[in-house]
Amino acid sequence: MPGGTPPPPLLNSARRALCPLLMAGGVWCGSMSILHAGPAGAGTATSSVAEREVARRAALLQQAKTYIAEAAVLESKGDYADAASHYREAWNLLPNAPMAATLRAEARDGYSRTAVQHARKLAKEAHYKEARALLATVLAPDFNPGYADAVRLEKELDDPDRYEPALTPGHLAKVAEVEDALRKGWSFLNLGNYDKANDTFKEALRIDPYNKAARRGMEQAEQYRAQYFDVARDHTRAKMLATVDAQWEDAVPADLSKLFGTAGQLGVMGGTRESNLLKLRTFMVPIVELQGAGLEEVIEFLRIRSRELDPQKKGVDFVLKVSPEIANKPVSLNMVGVPLEEVLRYATEMTGTIYRVDEYAVTITSRAERSDTLISRSYRVPPDFLQNAPAGDVGAAPANPFDPKPAGGGTGLTIRRMGVREFLEQRGVKFPEGAGASYSPATNILSVRNTEENLVLVDTMVDELSNAVPKQVEIQVRMIEVNQTHFNELGFDWMLGQFNLPGTERVFASGGTGGNQRSGAFTSADFSTTYPGSGGLPVGVNPVTAGLRSSGAILGTPSIDGLIGQQQSVGLDSRSPGTFAITGVFTDPSFQMVLRAIHQSKGIDFMAAPSVVTKSGQRSRISVSREFIYPTEFDPPQIPQTLSALFIYDALTGFLIDVGMPPVVPVTPSTPTAFEMREVGVTMEVEPVVGPDNRTVELNLVPSLTEFEGFINYGEPITLAGQNVPPNTVATPNDILQPVFRSNKISTNVTVYDGSTVVLGGVMYEKRQDINDKVPIIGNIPIVGRAFQSQLDQVEKKNVLFYVTVKILDPGGNRVTPEAAPLDAAAAEATVAR
Repeated sequence: MPGGTPPPPLLNSARRALCPLLMAGGVWCGSMSILHAGPAGAGTATSSVAEREVARRAALLQQAKTYIAEAAVLESKGDYADAASHYREAWNLLPNAPMAATLRAEARDGYSRTAVQHARKLAKEAHYKEARALLATVLAPDFNPGYADAVRLEKELDDPDRYEPALTPGHLAKVAEVEDALRKGWSFLNLGNYDKANDTFKEALRIDPYNKAARRGMEQAEQYRAQYFDVARDHTRAKMLATVDAQWEDAVPADLSKLFGTAGQLGVMGGTRESNLLKLRTFMVPIVELQGAGLEEVIEFLRIRSRELDPQKKGVDFVLKVSPEIANKPVSLNMVGVPLEEVLRYATEMTGTIYRVDEYAVTITSRAERSDTLISRSYRVPPDFLQNAPAGDVGAAPANPFDPKPAGGGTGLTIRRMGVREFLEQRGVKFPEGAGASYSPATNILSVRNTEENLVLVDTMVDELSNAVPKQVEIQVRMIEVNQTHFNELGFDWMLGQFNLPGTERVFASGGTGGNQRSGAFTSADFSTTYPGSGGLPVGVNPVTAGLRSSGAILGTPSIDGLIGQQQSVGLDSRSPGTFAITGVFTDPSFQMVLRAIHQSKGIDFMAAPSVVTKSGQRSRISVSREFIYPTEFDPPQIPQTLSALFIYDALTGFLIDVGMPPVVPVTPSTPTAFEMREVGVTMEVEPVVGPDNRTVELNLVPSLTEFEGFINYGEPITLAGQNVPPNTVATPNDILQPVFRSNKISTNVTVYDGSTVVLGGVMYEKRQDINDKVPIIGNIPIVGRAFQSQLDQVEKKNVLFYVTVKILDPGGNRVTPEAAPLDAAAAEATVAR
């Protein structure tokens, strides 16, 4: 090196080694000679800087390779956005030098490829602006301006057939929401949750109001709902018909004579204060003989007797909280047929104690002992517990409610509902410190926290209010009518032709005649075989059994049913249809036998069950009927007394020709002038009165059933008579129709237990008609004589019954007493035995 000291060999070797890297970094290797033109110390520092620069550039090169490798992995996974970012980072790290050309080309191609894929994805998501910007980075003049995929995608973005210009990411998001809602809706539909499916389809329609798939889904849901409702209708109809059929049940009444109707009920009321009260008041002790017994012994006696009388064998538990002196006080009682509560009341009065009925036991404490301990207790009270309490006001109301409000800020009448604590305080219940009361109208539960002495007052008040609840009575009357008619016939008809007696050809015999009871001779309608060409003359001709009566003798009898058209009218001489016949045509003599056998049965059942709910002591009426208006008075028919003859002038002869009466005769039939109305259907008038024990109901009721049977015509046809008038010409039928009604009615006063069904009354009717006809002599022959007999019988039966069922209800429609359960027979017998 001219003008200076040559560089050391080590430095020259380092320069030769780093020159390729520096050239890759864009540094001219020739400058290295200038770096070493200075003194030896300056050359050492310059060498250190160069080494660091070489190391830094080598690290960037390695980092670019790492980015490219990571980008390839991301690209294989389909993460084109991150892959493009890594490729771009690698591109930015690599210098534009020959040694980095391969890596730069790999980074450029990778970025172009992944950027186009990501741009295509953005375009599908309607991010057109972002996609175009990304393509612009690829097609930049200094990057990859001729990349074919990018150019092609850029042209596709301009094609509205491929990419809708109005499409937005928000629209695509709504499309996704709609698709999700549709999937959920159809899923709910498949699961049978039609209401939820409808709601989900409606959500889709809120986003896309014109979505047909959602409407189809709703249509399908409604079709499924309609199918369900069809089945539900069938079920409801079957249930209602079963309810009608159940009214025909003659239920076995509960035996209420043992324990006044409470034995069965107590089993379902156990564990409540009302249950203990009911047991104390209804369990009757036949004999009580106590002489000098202590209070503790009396309580034990009551406990044992309550368990013996209880069908469930639970009885009533007692808690005695008194001193030993009071527990041993003597009690003497001699009573017959008293409830347990009366025995307990007398025993506590004699010993100076009081009793309190709790939910699970009866507690007896001393009157002298007062405890300040607060006890919590809950009561079930009537629904109108506080509604019947008087309302208070603050400030007097003006005399005229329409006067303006008083000056000075007065508010006039202000109504406020009384609170539960105030309600109890007005009735003498004190509330010491810490005591309180609350009432829940939803459950009708009164909760009180107070001392034992004050709770006794609350107990008494609740009992009085419970007994004072307005009672309602549900009355159902069942009117049942059963009709049955049986008709049986077994008879024979014989026809016997002429024949000569054996041994002579001059004496002939045959059957007899029909007699004057028949309107005419026997015809083919009565017998099965006739002579050909005889006009229906039966084989045998001469009857043997014409005197034997058939069905017409019974069914042809005039009756109201026949007059009103409910029964087909037949002649008295009518014969029943033949069942079997035997005919001898070419025999000597010819004969014919017809067997007439009938077994008919007809039944008509009718049931009506009107029901009504009314207050105790209030008369009510229920009517399910039609108003039938019919005439009761008629004006007589108007018939002209004289009629002018009709003449025709004959121009040929010059004479008048009499052609008789005019073709139309002015006859006015009977005309109704007055009418009446009658209710046809079911009516019931009832007045219930609940007994003081809340167990019995006195009924004054009049149920009735009126049916229209038909009309009877009391009129006669008006016929014309005269010259040139055909005989029996009817001018007018002149119908005078009067209705026939059938009525079942009862008026009675009864006393019925709550929940019981009793028979108020009824009518049983039976009518029997028998006919036993036979041919004399022949009909008396054993076995053979039966073929010459006719036996008929008709039996008509009718039974009409009136049942009544009563239930005592509270204003909420609930039973005042629980549903009766079957009595324990063993317990009832044991009670009677005691």
